[in-house]
Amino acid sequence: MRCVSDFDWTMEPLSLPGPQSPSENSSSVPQKKYRVLVGVTGSVAALKLPLLISQLLEIPGLEVKVVTTERAKHFYNAQEIPVTLYSDVDEWQLWKGRSDPVLHIDLRRWADLMLVAPLDANTLAKLANGICDNLLTCVIRAWDLSKPLLFCPAMNTAMWEHPITAQQVEQLKGFGYTEIPCVVKKLVCGDEGLSSQGLFFQTNFYFMGFIHKGVCLASTQAVEVPWQKCGPLWRM
Repeated sequence: MRCVSDFDWTMEPLSLPGPQSPSENSSSVPQKKYRVLVGVTGSVAALKLPLLISQLLEIPGLEVKVVTTERAKHFYNAQEIPVTLYSDVDEWQLWKGRSDPVLHIDLRRWADLMLVAPLDANTLAKLANGICDNLLTCVIRAWDLSKPLLFCPAMNTAMWEHPITAQQVEQLKGFGYTEIPCVVKKLVCGDEGLSSQGLFFQTNFYFMGFIHKGVCLASTQAVEVPWQKCGPLWRM
């Protein structure tokens, strides 16, 4: 998008690999869920957050939590999000003194992967410049760079085409983050432009394949996945 598209898309699941053999999936081996932290910011594309979460929860072995900005709350109903949802107020309600947990650090430790979808222009600019003035940006500022972080920019096409946007996207990629590109489609504002379709993993992006392999490999030991080589599990 960069400005949200009409909601006329569907996703068709592709065949997943067969179940593991008993020796590979022994009940005697404690299984660790693969933990995905979803960040959502104040783009109209946040309307699709409930659908995004429902698709993620269909993957066996996946555990999902959400961090939202205050502006993003305008675009979805929190009661439609069936996972733990954190916002700025939670950071300060949990912390009362020096010995109390710091939420953005705890979330950074908890997650195996972070997906920021959608990433609006305001938060993109903050991340590129190291600003951390809310829970979401604090999590990302403290992010463990050995773990994958994926982001899907979502803004009006005119904002997307401003030269500073390309610079900021490249800065994030320079940190080791991975961009989920969007596709051209008719937008809600009536223009033809880059749409939020990329938010849901178009065919040229390998996110779902990575997640599936990460879940299969997750155990009591650290997860190490060659995620750039994984194929897509979903097509649109």
